[in-house]
Amino acid sequence: MREMGESRLDVSQEHYENSSDTLREVTEQITGLALPPETVGKWRAILGAVRIIDDRLDAIPEEKEREQFASGVMNFLNGEVSSFSQDERLNNALGNVKDLVDGLSEVQRKSFLDSISRILNITEKIKTEEESSKFTTLTRLEGQVMGKVFIPFLPEEYRKSEKFPALLKVLTRLGRAANSFDTFIDLKEDYRKGRARVRPTALNRLLLFGATISDGMAFLKESKFSKNLIVHFTQRAKEVILQTSE
Repeated sequence: MREMGESRLDVSQEHYENSSDTLREVTEQITGLALPPETVGKWRAILGAVRIIDDRLDAIPEEKEREQFASGVMNFLNGEVSSFSQDERLNNALGNVKDLVDGLSEVQRKSFLDSISRILNITEKIKTEEESSKFTTLTRLEGQVMGKVFIPFLPEEYRKSEKFPALLKVLTRLGRAANSFDTFIDLKEDYRKGRARVRPTALNRLLLFGATISDGMAFLKESKFSKNLIVHFTQRAKEVILQTSE
């Protein structure tokens, strides 16, 4: 779960700001159904909350404190006694998400909360993982689970569509590729600021970029989106390698 704040390179922030529109385009293309604006609005609220949560986690140096914060987030979303009143921005963002979650059916509510809980768990493992291949695997898994959090907010006709399995597959592949690419870009800064323990060597960045290409191609194969997306990834990757080479 990546935070796209001001400390990150512009490409990451721009990518995240456009994520809801990309998700809409993918969903409409796969299902052939126009997505209601209110659904896109819900997705934007989720993405905004994710950004803030990651920002707060990045600011907590101690693992135990991060775990306590993550537990507080889940308590809040589950309607248990928990408050972030001292952090107005976080409190408002989580409040918006909780309102959306409370409007879901029990099955969809559980699906969403389980995904968020799993993401928080994976995020913590990523922060403490020192082996590069496991780090890359966890990064892909984090993106894969993130791709599922939008599903519960789809109107029922989408979930009943014969295209639904294909949509779920495409969204998870997109989540993997996007998360690997964002991590590829941010790794040097994350390592420098203690947000990651994997060194930003050329080989380690190559593993992340390889995951981006692999999952990106799988996404393109299923979605039929333009291969210009991979061209963009490749061009941007070259720029980042030149800018961050040790």
